[in-house]
Amino acid sequence: MTAINPDSPRRPADLVLDAQNLLSEIKHLNEAIFLAAHGLGDRHHMNAITTVADIIEDKLDEVEGILDEARGV
Repeated sequence: MTAINPDSPRRPADLVLDAQNLLSEIKHLNEAIFLAAHGLGDRHHMNAITTVADIIEDKLDEVEGILDEARGV
């Protein structure tokens, strides 16, 4: 990831790309949580964690769609 100079103005398209890169990282972390939940012995806990991970994934997809639209993809 490139260093961000707070003194230099950034183009909106660059900001959108940075946000999409962060979303991608968050999606990978969420997937890791989802996969780890399957390793739990307690089915109740596993279901709760995977349900939350699914909700997070849906919200991330929604934000990604908004950013794609802002970029004109």
